[in-house]
Amino acid sequence: MVMAVLVVVILLPSALRPPAQQSTQTAQFSPNAPHQNQQSIIAAFQQASSGTAGAGTGNGTAPGVGAGPPGLQLPPPKGVPNFCPHGFGIPPRQTADIYSGPCATAWKGNNGGATWQGVTGNTIKICVQGNGAGNNPSANGPVAAQESASQNAWDRTYTVFQRYFNQNFQFYGRQVQFIVSDPSGSGIAAEQTAAVSCDQQYGVFGAWTGNEPECSYFGPHGILAFCPGGEEQSYYTDSGPNLWTFSMSGEELSQLTAEWICKQLAGKDAAWAGEADYQHTKRKFGLLLYDTRGYQYLGPYMAGLLKSECGVNLDIVYSDLDTQSGEASLGQAVTKFKSDGVTSVLIDVDYISSAVFTNDSANEDWFPEFLDNGGGALDRNQLASLQNQTEWAHAFGITPGAMERPLEDTDCYRSYQSVDPANTPAFVFCDYDYDSLYMLMTAIQDAGPDLTPANVEAGLYKLGFRYPDPPKWAVGGGFAPGRHTYVDDVAMSWWNPTAPPPDPNTYGTASDNVGAYEYIDIGQRYRPGQMPSTTAPFFASGTTVAPDPTAYGD
Repeated sequence: MVMAVLVVVILLPSALRPPAQQSTQTAQFSPNAPHQNQQSIIAAFQQASSGTAGAGTGNGTAPGVGAGPPGLQLPPPKGVPNFCPHGFGIPPRQTADIYSGPCATAWKGNNGGATWQGVTGNTIKICVQGNGAGNNPSANGPVAAQESASQNAWDRTYTVFQRYFNQNFQFYGRQVQFIVSDPSGSGIAAEQTAAVSCDQQYGVFGAWTGNEPECSYFGPHGILAFCPGGEEQSYYTDSGPNLWTFSMSGEELSQLTAEWICKQLAGKDAAWAGEADYQHTKRKFGLLLYDTRGYQYLGPYMAGLLKSECGVNLDIVYSDLDTQSGEASLGQAVTKFKSDGVTSVLIDVDYISSAVFTNDSANEDWFPEFLDNGGGALDRNQLASLQNQTEWAHAFGITPGAMERPLEDTDCYRSYQSVDPANTPAFVFCDYDYDSLYMLMTAIQDAGPDLTPANVEAGLYKLGFRYPDPPKWAVGGGFAPGRHTYVDDVAMSWWNPTAPPPDPNTYGTASDNVGAYEYIDIGQRYRPGQMPSTTAPFFASGTTVAPDPTAYGD
């Protein structure tokens, strides 16, 4: 199954991404691993959001911008007309979204017509997809211009957001046209075929995708794409101006993970393991890693960081769910880690693989600490709830994702309702995909009327680095030459299997409505070099729900 989330999405493999109702995103190590034999898990994601009326967009001030790399673009000076039909805050940004850029300037004139493939004088074609496991639009092809009663949740969500972006963004006389091209299966070949279709059948300018194999096609073929995270920075920059991600790069997440382990865990007893003996044993670290789709480099890279920074040896086991032997390798990993005396295992595989792994761990009576750094979007409540809860009750770590919120408190929900107040967006889209698609629309706006990937690159660089505070739980980051990955900081959290989730409606049945991450210090974010040396109060203190950010620090 294709996921990310997630994710969106670290960024591990596509396989590490969020679930099919994944991804995105934050992507983070972001596995998108396919899996054939876990139908009960997949079924949990086959829920569509039906709708009820809800709140609209609020008003407030712009989020604070912390100290960071220079280059933040300010809104036009007074007296310069702008295009900001629903501008928000002081100074105004394009929309109320917490990651919105400044208002676009007003424009009138000739936009140059067909400036690139997929671009005409009045249209910009963008390839979009679902997240697999039943979380898909009903058919490939152009997204409808107006929602209808016959649409499923994903059809309606893309229709509404197509309208939303066209109404609220400056596209210089053009309108975006979303085009669906979903993979026919969960393997690499099916995902690459979907990418070829985006290019050769539909001739798109850009794409949002949760799959690394598709981005590997888009980059060399001149198609702008926002991808799952977790790859090396060079994976994105080697394709010139074409590949980007809202998530964190694999190198940076590895660096922050190593910094956290060295400062807070190394040389200390595995106090939060389920094994009583481990609680009085100095930690020995293991890494379960997806070893295809370009993520293999993370193993030796992480091992090198830990060895050089604090003398820690890392026991690595690889798993490849793109092959038939993938599931068997998970049980073998449990046996190896247990026999090697691993007390604390870092999980960087997709959410289905981790569910199999944690069940195998319980069957083998092995209860280590589970270190979560967002790989496979396992830092999302929805996916963590699918793990073996006896095992995951000992999960804690860092997360590149923002602190979770009830659906109705998200920018995605509020934006959707500004167009269609009678319904609600697909939850999985909001949780894993929205931020990446929003950033893609921002990129198109910032490119100006001469729409080319090179001008998109220049526009994203001008956006600069931004670290909102307040709210302190929102992710910070930015783009710059040599850096095509946005997220630049992490929070710390631990899994509480008895806590109510921020949005119980997203879990499925009522019996599933337990379990949520507790965020340390209301989701306080840390950039490289800022990780505290004092051990965080895991399993003792935390907050499950982000404060409503309607006013963004008013």
